[in-house]
Amino acid sequence: MRGKLIIAASVALLTLGVVWSCGLATPDAFNLPWPFSSARWKASTDGREIRCSMVADLTHRIGLVGRTESDVTNMLGKPDVREDASTTAYLLCPSFGDIYILELTWKQGRVSSARVRDT
Repeated sequence: MRGKLIIAASVALLTLGVVWSCGLATPDAFNLPWPFSSARWKASTDGREIRCSMVADLTHRIGLVGRTESDVTNMLGKPDVREDASTTAYLLCPSFGDIYILELTWKQGRVSSARVRDT
């Protein structure tokens, strides 16, 4: 009986360790969504889960479509990825081997579409 208890406790601790190390048990993951904050977005350079927590508020309440590049840069900082002149992206959070990104498409110097997708 004592051996089974030790095995069960070991499995539980191992599972918790895997979940925690994969970023699935971070406070941000359980507090979705958060209100958008430009300062918090820009400060989120390592564990970007905070960006995932704010992206719904950013895209739906604040809005990106129609904004100029300088507006977006002031709000979000420089993009993490610039694929070409018409597409930029900001890294959001891990997604089981991929990463979610906020992809912005540009036309005539303004955001024409904003979408979240995995890479």
